[in-house]
Amino acid sequence: MRGAGPFLARLKVTDGQKTQIADLLVTRKDTLRKAIAGAVEARCALEAAVRAETFDETAVRAAARAASAAQEELAVERARLIAGLHPVFDAGQKAAIGEAMKTVGARLKARLNGAGASLHAWVDEHRTK
Repeated sequence: MRGAGPFLARLKVTDGQKTQIADLLVTRKDTLRKAIAGAVEARCALEAAVRAETFDETAVRAAARAASAAQEELAVERARLIAGLHPVFDAGQKAAIGEAMKTVGARLKARLNGAGASLHAWVDEHRTK
């Protein structure tokens, strides 16, 4: 789990919990890698279709459907991993994880809002008046 070390340290996981987490990751590793690779490949194909010199709506829609299906598969695999992690953590750790997820959600929304505001400002500055 990329970057999980510091987060797990803040949760004060025990050595036994670390072993359980590592064992679960080992069992899910190949499936997760396959799902991640599929999602990345499908997203790259979608970007290629979107940026093609000649607009082809059928190709864009097909690539979007493939990317959606790949993202769905990845979401299911992530959910399976997380479901496997739930029994590892105690109530206090679960509460801390819940609070951290709220922060992540708020940061994602702030980034989205910031990007939208930046785009609107750029358009306002450069559009025909």
